[in-house]
Amino acid sequence: MNWYTLLKLAQIQGEWWIDESGNAIFADGDADIESMNHEMIVMNTITNKYLELDDYDDPRSNEFIEKYIKENWEDVVEYMISVEGLISEEERQSALENSDGDSVNYPGESFYELSVNNLVLSDLLKMNGASDEEADVAVGYQDARLYAAKNWGWIRLQGANLEMWSIDGRIMKRAANGLYDAYGDDAMRSNFNLFSYSSDKWFRDVPYVILDSGDVGELRQKQHLGW
Repeated sequence: MNWYTLLKLAQIQGEWWIDESGNAIFADGDADIESMNHEMIVMNTITNKYLELDDYDDPRSNEFIEKYIKENWEDVVEYMISVEGLISEEERQSALENSDGDSVNYPGESFYELSVNNLVLSDLLKMNGASDEEADVAVGYQDARLYAAKNWGWIRLQGANLEMWSIDGRIMKRAANGLYDAYGDDAMRSNFNLFSYSSDKWFRDVPYVILDSGDVGELRQKQHLGW
């Protein structure tokens, strides 16, 4: 391998998301202390969609959950009453007895402590409209990378490898835009490996120009069975 090839490969490094607009989002969590990896970016995107967070808030911390409960007490109690199995029937009745018909009043310190001990980030998200799947992804119970690829159409980029839910001409062009955003002119002189989750297929050594053309027929010639 000559020096030019080594230099070119050195420029095609790093981890990124390519979003629905073709923008590259840096996703190398090992780069520095402030950087997030692919999973963290997806988890934070969901969390920020449903919760109003200050810059210093950590929604997974006990401090944030306690603050949220105090600021949204009536909603919290109604949520705890409505979710089967979250609290005992006796505790549920205790809360209902403190309802005036329109809202639930503070039913006592013990119930407050119960809410602090039982509620987690996924509950706060679902209280604000998140689906069960979104909440599970946000707290790491489901594969955040697969979720973003399938539901948002995001493309995971790691060096010269791209992972996406499915491949068509539009997605190929968007991948090309994201590659150029991430790597600049070096992307145009490089080849890439594509993986489709939905078809479980790899397309290997695909030149940038094919991606940029959106020509699916040309891409099929690069199909690689097995990695």
